[in-house]
Amino acid sequence: MRDHQVGTTVVAGLASDAVYFSINPLMVVSLFSIAVGLSFAAQACFSSILPNIVPTAFRSTVISISLTCGRAGSMIGTYFFPRFMELNCWVAFVANGIVLFTCAIFSIFLPRSTKKTLL
Repeated sequence: MRDHQVGTTVVAGLASDAVYFSINPLMVVSLFSIAVGLSFAAQACFSSILPNIVPTAFRSTVISISLTCGRAGSMIGTYFFPRFMELNCWVAFVANGIVLFTCAIFSIFLPRSTKKTLL
């Protein structure tokens, strides 16, 4: 699972950065759809890894904290993305790609949880 999360996040970051270099609207929509879709796939992988790395008593708390951070991130992104677009179109998409690449790097450090007994 961890390898899938790293791979999908890296490809999503590349697609997000490539949006800046698109030459027609169809290419923009396609690349942005790939970036968003793979970002959601990576988030789903993370949501399936997360309960396996914490004790049973804390699983619901950890999942709710993860979802709260995701919602806070979406509110912050909704605020900053238009500001980045006003600043420069390039900054908005590269910032999104940098965030995705950073998430991919952090995902490498997640423990492997396949074939381990649950706590």
